[in-house]
Amino acid sequence: MRGAETVRKTSLLVVTAALALAACTTQTTGSPTTQGAEPGSIEPTHSSTTEPTRTTAIDPCELLTEPALKTLGVTGIGKPGKITGVTSCDWRVNKESAGGGYTISVGYYPHLGLGDIVTSSRPASVSVGKHKAVQALGPGGIGCLVGIEVTTTSRVDVMAVGGKPEDLCAPALDAARLVEPRLP
Repeated sequence: MRGAETVRKTSLLVVTAALALAACTTQTTGSPTTQGAEPGSIEPTHSSTTEPTRTTAIDPCELLTEPALKTLGVTGIGKPGKITGVTSCDWRVNKESAGGGYTISVGYYPHLGLGDIVTSSRPASVSVGKHKAVQALGPGGIGCLVGIEVTTTSRVDVMAVGGKPEDLCAPALDAARLVEPRLP
């Protein structure tokens, strides 16, 4: 029993690390500057717009319904997380055929589109409802992910982690197809 808990904690750590790696983009050198402000003047630090955009309300823990979770074989409740501006939710799937199970992670990237995705294999276009989507092995060869475009500058990644990455692409795609209808 203690070994299973260690495997589960290790899987969650791997998913967290993969989400952090997937959020990385290129860096720009230089110094930050303000535009349009006089030296010594005070600029507002927030937008005056109070209306949320269609994508600000995406909660990864709400993207898989109870029937969808049962279909996927999820045991237990989703565990929410947040790393570097990415909100996520992880669920555990226990299956004998997948070497004892794996973790499904759904992450929302509000400022990174499909073109910003970081993977260890070349992303391939896949059919996932009405949204553009790609599938690839996760960063560092960890798991398999399906990135679903929400807008040109935002996406939702559905990732399966915890076994041989190639074996997890079908479960990741199955989960992505259940997430997709709930996206704007």
